[in-house]
Amino acid sequence: EFGLELPNEGTFTAFQRHIPALMSGSQDEWNRVSKLVIDAIPRIKEGEVMSDMHALMTLRNEDNSGVIFDEGERVNKGFLYEAPRKVNCEKAKNIYAVHMAHSQVHAAVDSGLYPLEVTESDPMGTTRRAEASKVFLDDFRAQCDGDKTHFLRFLAEPSDSLA
Repeated sequence: EFGLELPNEGTFTAFQRHIPALMSGSQDEWNRVSKLVIDAIPRIKEGEVMSDMHALMTLRNEDNSGVIFDEGERVNKGFLYEAPRKVNCEKAKNIYAVHMAHSQVHAAVDSGLYPLEVTESDPMGTTRRAEASKVFLDDFRAQCDGDKTHFLRFLAEPSDSLA
């Protein structure tokens, strides 16, 4: 069953290229890659922020770390709405996770797909990103219950941490 075995036989995998939104690996792989990330910090391009994301990007560009940088679409960038408050349940079937990046929240506001009323105090939606994410999860539960998905399967039933 999905989720009981590590993807890619435990080889460290970043599911949104070099963006650390969803990653998996065995304990040994996490230990190995954490050292690689730390060692990559001095090699981050000048002018870039010293961060885990840019260290992973350095490893990805060097292409010799043994890390799988998944180029697929398993992590959705932002809300899975196809219209205001209408979840794209078909697309959700192949998604492992949703990454609510600031840029995608801004894009949802600009395209009219942000699930909350935009306010003067939060014109880009980022201050209330958690609240908007909760609304999205509630919409997902209500609209896609019959379409249990991979990683998002747990969202079909509220938990104490999300309810």
